[in-house]
Amino acid sequence: MRAFYHHTQTGAALRWGLILPAIGLFAVGFAARRAVPFVPLAALLAATGWAFSSLTVEITPTRLIWFFGPGLLRKSIEREAIMGVTPVRNPGGMAGASISRRAAGFTMSAGSTRSNSP
Repeated sequence: MRAFYHHTQTGAALRWGLILPAIGLFAVGFAARRAVPFVPLAALLAATGWAFSSLTVEITPTRLIWFFGPGLLRKSIEREAIMGVTPVRNPGGMAGASISRRAAGFTMSAGSTRSNSP
Protein backbone atom coordinates (compact mmCIF):
# COMPACT_ATOMS: atom_id res chain seq x y z
CA MET A 1 0.00 0.00 0.00
CA ARG A 2 1.33 3.39 -0.95
CA ALA A 3 2.11 5.95 1.75
CA PHE A 4 0.38 9.31 1.50
CA TYR A 5 2.75 10.76 4.11
CA HIS A 6 6.45 9.99 4.35
CA HIS A 7 8.99 11.87 6.46
CA THR A 8 12.58 10.97 7.36
CA GLN A 9 14.39 12.74 10.18
CA THR A 10 18.12 12.17 9.99
CA GLY A 11 20.39 11.86 12.98
CA ALA A 12 23.68 13.11 11.58
CA ALA A 13 25.16 13.74 15.04
CA LEU A 14 24.45 10.16 16.13
CA ARG A 15 25.66 8.70 12.85
CA TRP A 16 28.96 10.58 12.78
CA GLY A 17 29.32 10.39 16.56
CA LEU A 18 29.56 6.61 16.20
CA ILE A 19 31.09 6.14 12.76
CA LEU A 20 34.02 8.55 13.24
CA PRO A 21 35.16 6.89 16.50
CA ALA A 22 34.84 3.53 14.72
CA ILE A 23 37.19 4.76 11.99
CA GLY A 24 39.51 6.19 14.66
CA LEU A 25 39.59 2.88 16.57
CA PHE A 26 40.41 0.97 13.43
CA ALA A 27 43.12 3.51 12.49
CA VAL A 28 44.71 3.28 15.96
CA GLY A 29 44.69 -0.51 15.79
CA PHE A 30 46.12 -0.49 12.28
CA ALA A 31 48.88 1.96 13.27
CA ALA A 32 49.75 -0.23 16.28
CA ARG A 33 49.75 -3.28 13.95
CA ARG A 34 47.02 -4.81 16.11
CA ALA A 35 43.93 -4.00 14.07
CA VAL A 36 42.22 -7.35 14.68
CA PRO A 37 41.12 -6.66 18.30
CA PHE A 38 39.67 -3.30 17.22
CA VAL A 39 37.71 -4.60 14.24
CA PRO A 40 34.68 -6.03 16.17
CA LEU A 41 34.22 -2.87 18.24
CA ALA A 42 34.73 -0.60 15.23
CA ALA A 43 32.22 -2.69 13.23
CA LEU A 44 29.68 -2.56 16.08
CA LEU A 45 29.98 1.22 16.38
CA ALA A 46 29.68 1.73 12.62
CA ALA A 47 26.70 -0.65 12.35
CA THR A 48 24.89 1.09 15.23
CA GLY A 49 25.52 4.49 13.66
CA TRP A 50 24.16 3.25 10.35
CA ALA A 51 21.14 1.41 11.81
CA PHE A 52 19.95 4.36 13.91
CA SER A 53 20.99 7.17 11.55
CA SER A 54 17.41 8.19 10.81
CA LEU A 55 13.79 7.78 11.87
CA THR A 56 11.19 7.44 9.10
CA VAL A 57 7.46 7.79 9.62
CA GLU A 58 4.97 6.72 6.95
CA ILE A 59 1.19 6.92 6.95
CA THR A 60 -0.84 4.76 4.60
CA PRO A 61 -4.62 4.75 4.33
CA THR A 62 -4.76 2.00 6.97
CA ARG A 63 -1.45 2.01 8.95
CA LEU A 64 1.08 4.19 10.76
CA ILE A 65 4.59 2.80 10.18
CA TRP A 66 7.91 3.92 11.65
CA PHE A 67 11.40 2.54 11.34
CA PHE A 68 15.01 3.38 12.09
CA GLY A 69 17.76 3.67 9.47
CA PRO A 70 17.30 1.27 6.56
CA GLY A 71 14.26 -0.36 8.17
CA LEU A 72 15.79 -3.15 10.24
CA LEU A 73 13.74 -2.17 13.31
CA ARG A 74 10.20 -1.55 12.07
CA LYS A 75 6.91 -1.08 13.91
CA SER A 76 3.43 -0.40 12.58
CA ILE A 77 -0.06 -0.06 13.97
CA GLU A 78 -3.51 0.23 12.48
CA ARG A 79 -4.61 3.85 12.16
CA GLU A 80 -7.88 2.94 13.86
CA ALA A 81 -5.90 1.99 17.00
CA ILE A 82 -4.62 5.56 17.41
CA MET A 83 -6.48 7.08 20.35
CA GLY A 84 -5.51 10.71 19.80
CA VAL A 85 -3.12 13.14 18.19
CA THR A 86 -1.98 16.39 19.80
CA PRO A 87 0.53 18.97 18.54
CA VAL A 88 3.49 19.24 20.90
CA ARG A 89 6.35 21.64 21.35
CA ASN A 90 9.50 20.46 23.05
CA PRO A 91 10.75 22.64 25.91
CA GLY A 92 14.24 24.08 25.92
CA GLY A 93 14.43 24.62 22.18
CA MET A 94 15.27 20.98 21.39
CA ALA A 95 13.63 19.19 18.49
CA GLY A 96 13.33 15.44 18.57
CA ALA A 97 11.22 12.35 18.74
CA SER A 98 10.74 9.42 21.07
CA ILE A 99 8.92 6.13 21.04
CA SER A 100 8.08 4.61 24.42
CA ARG A 101 6.44 1.33 25.33
CA ARG A 102 3.88 1.71 28.07
CA ALA A 103 1.57 -0.79 29.74
CA ALA A 104 -1.30 0.46 27.58
CA GLY A 105 0.76 0.34 24.35
CA PHE A 106 3.16 2.61 22.53
CA THR A 107 3.52 6.36 22.91
CA MET A 108 5.14 8.18 20.02
CA SER A 109 6.17 11.79 20.52
CA ALA A 110 7.57 14.08 17.87
CA GLY A 111 8.25 17.68 18.71
CA SER A 112 9.65 20.74 17.09
CA THR A 113 11.15 24.00 18.23
CA ARG A 114 8.68 25.79 16.00
CA SER A 115 4.98 25.43 15.47
CA ASN A 116 3.59 24.35 12.10
CA SER A 117 0.08 25.27 13.18
CA PRO A 118 -1.62 28.40 11.85
